[in-house]
Amino acid sequence: MENAGANYQDDEVYVCQNQLVMSCTPDDLPAFNQELLKLLNK
Repeated sequence: MENAGANYQDDEVYVCQNQLVMSCTPDDLPAFNQELLKLLNK
């Protein structure tokens, strides 16, 4: 993907512009939930 010009981040969880929360694997679910709750509490 990087060779095609895509931006790639190998992070446990990624928050895009305080609107979208993404993770890659089920192992990342605790970090995903934490970030999602932060956004919902704003």
